[in-house]
Amino acid sequence: MPLYNFATYADVREEWAIDAKDLDNARRKVGDDPSGDWLNEAVHIDADSVHRRDDFYVGADGETPEIEEITPQHWAWRAAHREWIERSLRQNIAAIAGDFHTHPCYWGFHDMFGKHIDGFVGHYDLCIAMAQALTDWEVANGMAQAYENAGVPWIEVVESFVNDILETAAESGEIPDPAQTLPAIAAFAGRPS
Repeated sequence: MPLYNFATYADVREEWAIDAKDLDNARRKVGDDPSGDWLNEAVHIDADSVHRRDDFYVGADGETPEIEEITPQHWAWRAAHREWIERSLRQNIAAIAGDFHTHPCYWGFHDMFGKHIDGFVGHYDLCIAMAQALTDWEVANGMAQAYENAGVPWIEVVESFVNDILETAAESGEIPDPAQTLPAIAAFAGRPS
């Protein structure tokens, strides 16, 4: 189900993410009581996210805060799913770094680029950038369901991604942008992006 963002006021604004099948159901769920039973099912979004929000809108009645659908690109959606996103990023970093440093092209990459990217520090920075690109793809394509939706195993994507980055770097003499490389890898051919 989609998530909807709703803000309530006490001494400070509190942000919530509500699971509902559509906007009308989200509005009905909250009703006239911003501190009602719906809070048991809502996700509280932490205060750090609230301070960054500058697009608070009042609803049609002029008083109640507007309820709006939030997407994976919206800060509130990411705040509501922060724990899952951080866990996935850590897993992706570990898998990508492991495959990267054991890949047959690794030492050629190290010889070609190591002195220009601060050696192993640069290698890990690249692995982190790759993991961030992969996690962003997961978020945009159903999070835990992303690989099932795309019909491709996670490890196949990791291996293809590492292989494409290393081979493209060797052929072009430049380190490719992971966010641009990911959609083109063979494992994703013809699948959602």
